[in-house]
This record gives sequence, structure tokens and C-alpha cells, in this order.
Amino acid sequence: MAESPLDQRCTQRGGFENASISAAERRHVIAPGVSPGCEAHDPNQSPARGDTTTTRTDVSPLRGFAALCSSLPRAYARGYYMPSLRDSERSRQMPSLRDSKRMRRRGLAPLEFVLWLPVLLFVMALMVNYGTMATWRVRSEVISRHAAWRERWPRSAADEAAPDRPFWPDAAVMTTEPDIALDVLDVPEIDHPVVRGPIPNEFIVRPLLDPTRGAYKGVSQVRRELPLLPSLGDYNSGDVDTALIDHKWQVATMGIPNRFRRSVVLYELPKTDPSLPEAFATAVENVLGIPHYDALAILDRDEDIRKYTGGYVDFHPRVRTNMCELDLEVVREEQVVPLVDTRDGEIRLGEISLLPRTMTAFFMNMYRAAKERMEQRIETLQAELESVPPPTPERQAQITAEIAALQAEIDIITPKTEQLEEYEARLPQIEDELRASADAALP
Repeated sequence: MAESPLDQRCTQRGGFENASISAAERRHVIAPGVSPGCEAHDPNQSPARGDTTTTRTDVSPLRGFAALCSSLPRAYARGYYMPSLRDSERSRQMPSLRDSKRMRRRGLAPLEFVLWLPVLLFVMALMVNYGTMATWRVRSEVISRHAAWRERWPRSAADEAAPDRPFWPDAAVMTTEPDIALDVLDVPEIDHPVVRGPIPNEFIVRPLLDPTRGAYKGVSQVRRELPLLPSLGDYNSGDVDTALIDHKWQVATMGIPNRFRRSVVLYELPKTDPSLPEAFATAVENVLGIPHYDALAILDRDEDIRKYTGGYVDFHPRVRTNMCELDLEVVREEQVVPLVDTRDGEIRLGEISLLPRTMTAFFMNMYRAAKERMEQRIETLQAELESVPPPTPERQAQITAEIAALQAEIDIITPKTEQLEEYEARLPQIEDELRASADAALP
């Protein structure tokens, strides 16, 4: 290959490697868009497109090249002409990859919008329909509760006006119905036999406390056209129920006074043997007619007990009042048997037959305690009389009078205590006689 004038010029000056060029003459020539290689024109000829020669340099295929040779003469660098790939014919004939993609997607946005528009409108219509159905569902709940409460005692449906349109259409349902299956009432306390029955021994529980008697529910139902997409059909809320218990067992609703014995209202008591009330009335008349009836005041109105203890004591044998039982055998074993004489292999005396021993022990302990207190008081007063210095004459007179009164009271208590001690010694004999009488009477 023949040397170009540029190569000859470079050789005459010792080549690019040996040429001494100052730093000011060094210049980078940038030619964007060329392939690897350095293209330059001969300075002796007028530059024309295509008249090039190549030297070894580092260039970029897209951004052009930079003549990194530091020995390139300035004159040649100035006369260098490098056409850009983007300005070339080839660049106009072959578009870049980015331009190709942009040209292929041109006009797709309107097409995509047209394709997705029906889907977006359908979703929007479903959202509007769903909001409408939710609104009428909430209204149905409110109307159902209103229907139940507008008929609760003392109200009635005639006293309450129906909701106005358009909140609730005239063709919609708003009513009440009986409710006999309340799951919320399925609790052991309400199902107790004493409240709901049945109970033994011919006791009948009236249905006054049956909560299902006052149970009802408010019912509402509405049918509405959907605002959008009517081809989907109408919206039907179905039966919306609100359960309510009207009976609260108030005296006004039960028809009884506030202070009233509820047992005769709640229960129908069994019919007893007519002879039993007659026998009870006869026993009361006999007690009231005995000659020594006034002496029976010792059972609950004894003045000595009030004097020495501060109140009366009731010795009448009684049944316990904190018992709730309908089984006759249980009542007999726990309430009656402890009071009366029974046969269990041998005769066992009950509280009634043991009442003399109970009262004797109580009075003896009471008198002995009172006598002991009075004797201690006398000793205290005598010590005060013998104290130094002695009390005043007025105080001495008071002490003397009090000692005399206490001694007189002791003189009254002592015979009673002795009498009770003698009676206590006779109690075993008295109880044996009672056992003999019970043995003859009990089967």
C-alpha cells in the first residue's frame, strides 16, 4: 500500500512518537459516531468526503473518538475533518434502537384507554351498586330495631308513626313477629326448675317468669332497583330481625302491688288435707286456753333475761328460715326430725323435749355470771371505803347504799340458782319419763 502524504509527513518529523510538540499544540480531536480508527485528510489536498487515512487511536463507536496520540502535529489536527455518524447518510437510513421502539409504540395509549374503558366503567358501576346495597342494609337494621321498640310496653305501634319516605319506602316491610327460640336465654339460671318447672309434690309453676312469653322480634325487608347495571336484578335485603324481650316482670305488668307475697303469684300451691289446718287451729286454741298461759312468757318475754342481758331471748323451737327445698323427705329430715322425738334403735329426744334442759342451763349460767359481777363490784366498793385518804362522807353514803342494793340482788338470785340446781338434778328422771312416753307413742 502506498504511503499517504500524511504518513510521509509523520515520517519526515520522526514519527508521531518522536515528534516534539509542545503541550499547547496537543489537541484532542473528537469525532462522535465513528468506528474504531482515526480518519484525517492530507493538508496538501482539499478535503473531500472519503479521503481519509487511519492511525491507531482509542475511539468510542457511539460517542466518536479522541486522538490520544500526544505527538500529533497541530497543523494536521486542525485540518482534520470527521463527519458524525448521526449526520451521515447511513445515520439517516438506519435509526437507533431507542428511536425504533419509540416509533413502534406510537399511538398505543389511546388504544389501551379504549380497551380498558369498559372494564373501568364496569368496576365503577359495581362500586356504586355495592354502596347502595350497604346503605339499604343499614337502613333495614335501623327499621328492624325501630319496629321492635315501638311496640314495647307501655308503647304500641299505634302511638308511633312510621318512617317517612324516602328513608323507608311504603312498599317495604316493617312489622313484629313472636320469637320462641332465643338462644341467648339458654342458661342454667333461667332453666332452674324453681323458675321454669317442673317441681315435685304437685307444685305448679305459673309461666309468669317464662322469658319466651315476652320474646318477639322486629322484622324489616326492602327491595330496591340497582342504580347501575339494572340487568343484574333488584337488591333484596331479606328478613332483618332484631330480637327483644318485652316482659321485665314489673309489678305494673304483673298486676300486683309492689309489696306483695310473690309466691302465691308465681306458684299454684298443692291442696293439703283439710284436716291439717283444722288440727293446727285446734292446737293454737288449746295453747291459748291453758290456765298457766301467762307463765309461758318465760319462753320469749322473761324480765330477768332482759334485766341481766339487756334483751329478750326466744326459746321457741323453730325451723330454719334459710332453706329452699321442695322435697318433702329432705324437709322432714332437716327441719322436722331435729325438733321432735324419733326412734333410731332407741328413743332420741328432740329439741322440744330437751327444752327444759336448754332453758335451765341458760338461766343458771346467767344468774351465776350476774352474781359474780355483783360480788366483784362489792369488793371494789369496799376497797374504795378502806382507801387512804377515805372518801368524802357523801361518797361513803353512796357506796354504802350501792353495796346494800347489790347484796339484796344477790340474795334474790341465790335462791333461784339453788332451785335451778335442784331442777337440773331431776332432769335425767324427767327425760327418762319423756322417752317412755315417746316409746309408747312412736311406732
